[in-house]
Amino acid sequence: CLHFQGNNLLELPASLRHLQAMTDLRVNDNQLTALPPGLWTMKHLQFLDVANANLRVPPEDVVAKGTKAVLAYLKVVDASSSTLKVDMSAMGLRSFPPEVLHMTSLTELKLTNNYLTRLPSEIDKMLCLLRLQVAFNQLTSLPSSIGHLPVLNKLILDGNQLTMLPATICMLSSLNQLRINNNSLASLPPSFGKMIGLEELQLNDNSLKDLPASFFEISNLRALRAARNKLTFIGGDLGRLTRLEELDLEGNPLRVLPLEVAFLRKLKTLKVQNEHNISPPQEILAGGSAAVLRFYRCMLQGRSSGKLEVVSQSLQSFPLEIGDMRHLQSINLRDNEISIVPDVLGNLGSVTSMDLRRNHLVEIHSSIAGMTALERLDVSDNRLAKLPFSLSQLPNIQDIKLAGNRFLQPLSGLVEQSTATVLAYLRSLHIAFIEGKLSLTKQGLGTFPPEITDLHSIASLDLSQNNIIGLPPGIASLSCLGYLDLSNNQLQSLPAEIGHLNTVKELILCHNLLTRLPDEIGGMISLSSIDVRFNKLELIPETLASAQGLKSLRFDNNEIIAMPTWLWQLVYLEQLTFESNPITAIPGGIQSRGTRAILGYLKILDNARQSGVLGLSGYELESFPSEIFLIPGIQVIDLSKNRISSLPEDVGQLSTLRSMDLSDNSLEILPESIGNLSLLQELNIDRNFVRAIPTTVLSMRAMVTLSLV
Repeated sequence: CLHFQGNNLLELPASLRHLQAMTDLRVNDNQLTALPPGLWTMKHLQFLDVANANLRVPPEDVVAKGTKAVLAYLKVVDASSSTLKVDMSAMGLRSFPPEVLHMTSLTELKLTNNYLTRLPSEIDKMLCLLRLQVAFNQLTSLPSSIGHLPVLNKLILDGNQLTMLPATICMLSSLNQLRINNNSLASLPPSFGKMIGLEELQLNDNSLKDLPASFFEISNLRALRAARNKLTFIGGDLGRLTRLEELDLEGNPLRVLPLEVAFLRKLKTLKVQNEHNISPPQEILAGGSAAVLRFYRCMLQGRSSGKLEVVSQSLQSFPLEIGDMRHLQSINLRDNEISIVPDVLGNLGSVTSMDLRRNHLVEIHSSIAGMTALERLDVSDNRLAKLPFSLSQLPNIQDIKLAGNRFLQPLSGLVEQSTATVLAYLRSLHIAFIEGKLSLTKQGLGTFPPEITDLHSIASLDLSQNNIIGLPPGIASLSCLGYLDLSNNQLQSLPAEIGHLNTVKELILCHNLLTRLPDEIGGMISLSSIDVRFNKLELIPETLASAQGLKSLRFDNNEIIAMPTWLWQLVYLEQLTFESNPITAIPGGIQSRGTRAILGYLKILDNARQSGVLGLSGYELESFPSEIFLIPGIQVIDLSKNRISSLPEDVGQLSTLRSMDLSDNSLEILPESIGNLSLLQELNIDRNFVRAIPTTVLSMRAMVTLSLV
C-alpha cells in the first residue's frame, strides 16, 4: 500500500510503475493533473483513489467508473504513441478527451458507445486520422471542421441523433466508407456528390425524403444502403452508379425504380421490398438481382427501340412502365403468368402487334379499344372465358388468335371459324350496348354468354329458346335491365344475385326445369309480371310479396301443392293463373269470380293462420275447403250459408276446434269422426238435411250447444 493523500503533490514519479506488487495506491486530495505513464502495467493494483486530485487525465467520467476503468484508459493513452490508434469505446465518456487532440499522429480513433454530445472543432488538428468511429453516442451535430481531415477514409456515426450534416463533410474526398445509420437525417448536403472516393455508404433508418442531384456523381460507389427512410422517388440518374454492387432501399415508400437500373451491370444484391412497391414486381424481385437486371434491360430496350419483349420471366401483371411508352410498336409478353390485361393499354395507340400467348389471362380490359393501330393480337392458350365487345371497335385489326382458352358459347364455336366471325359477334354486342337491347334467341346456347355481363346499360335481354342451364352471378351487373326473357331453356336454378335486378319489370322463365326460386328474388321490387309456367316449382317464395307492383303471376303446370295464401298482399295483382298443379283446389265458385275473389279468399285463410278463426259464410262453397287442414290451431270455423253436402272423414283431425257453424248448407249426414273433436263446445247444423246424429256426437263431453233446427 502507498498513501499520498492530502500532500498537494503536483505529479507522481514515473518510477512508480515498477512497484508491481502494490495493491493499494491512494493519491486523493492532491494537485495532480495527470497520472504517470505505465501505471496501467501494475497488474496487482486493485484500489486506486484519485478523488479530488485535480486530474485532467483520465477525465472524471472514467475515474467515476473505478480502478479498472482508469487503468484501461491509461493503457490506451500510453499505447497510442506506438500504435497510433485509440479505442475508448464504452468508457462512459460524456465529453471528448482533450488529450486526444494532442495526439496529432493518430490514424484511428474509436469512441463508440459513450455519451458524447459533440465533437470539438479542434478535431481538424488530427491531420493523420484515417478512421473515426463515434457510433452510438448522443451527437446532435458535427463541427464544420470535420471536413478538414484530408486523409480520413472511414467515418462511422451510427446510432446518434444527427438531423443534418455540415456542408464541409463533402470535402472529405478521401472518404471511402461512411456510415450514418440510425440517425434522424432529413436531407443530405447539395454537394454530397463531391465525395468522389466514397465506395460504401450506409444511411439506413433515417428520414431522408430524397437524394441530392449531385449524389449520382459518386461514380466509385459500390454499396448503397438507405433502407427504412422516406424516399418516394429515385430518378434515372441512378444508372450512373455503374460500379454499384449492393443496393438496399427496402422499407421506403418507393413505388417504382427507374428503368436505368439496367445500367447497374455489377449489381449483386438488390433490396427494394415495401408495401408500396409496384415495379419491379414482387415476382421479379424474388428471382434476385439477375432477374431484376434482365427485366429492366428488356424494359429499357423496349422504350428505346419501340419493341418490348419480356418473355418467360414469370410476370404476373403488365409492367407498370408500359403505360408511359407511348411510341411502342410491338409488345411480346408471352410465356408469363399475367392474369389481366389492364386499362393502361388504352394509351398505346401506336402498337400494331401484341403477343400474350401462354399466360394466365382471365380478362382483357375494354380500354383495348384505344389501341387503334393494333393489327395482330395473340391471346391463345390462356384462361379467357369472354372477350370485351370493345375489341370489335379496333379499326385496323386483322388477325386475332384465340385458341386454347375457356370460352363459352357462342364464342367457343365462333373461335373455330374466323377472326371476322368473332368480330361480328362482338360487334353485335356493341350495337346492343348502344341500343340498349339484345336478342339471341334460337342460337343453341348451352351457357349464358359471359360477355353480356359487360352490357351494364342494357334495358332488354331475350335469350329464349336456347339450352342455357344456369345464370352467372355476374348477371347482377345488368343494373338497367327492364325486360328479361329466359323462357324455353334448361335452367335448373337461379343465382341469388338475380335479386339485384331491381329494375326488371317483366320476367319470363316459363318452360325450364326450375325446382325453386331463390328467396332473393324478392329484391326484384319493380316486377309487374312474372311467368314461371311449365317448371317443377313446389312453392312460390313469400319474398315476392315485396314486389308490390306485381300485376301478373302465372305459375301453371308446376308441382305446387299449397296455394300461397300471402298472395292477397299483392294489391295490384290482376292476373293469377295456376292450372295443372297438384294444388289444393280453390273452390270453383270463388275461381269463377276472378282474381279479386281468389285473393279475398286467400286473405281470409291467411288471417285465420294468425287468429285461429275462419269465416267463409256465404261463399257458395260446394265442399268443405281442404285448406282448413293446413291452418294450425284452428279454433272457430264458420261455413254457414254455403252448398256443402258432406264433411270429409278427416274433419275429426281438427283437434283444436271449439266452434263450427255449418248452418244453411245441404248436409245429409255427419261423419262418425266428428266425435273425435274433444274440445268442440258448439256445433250448429241448422237448416240442413241431417236425419240422424252419430252417437259419437252425443257422447262429446265438451259440447255445450248443439243446434239441429
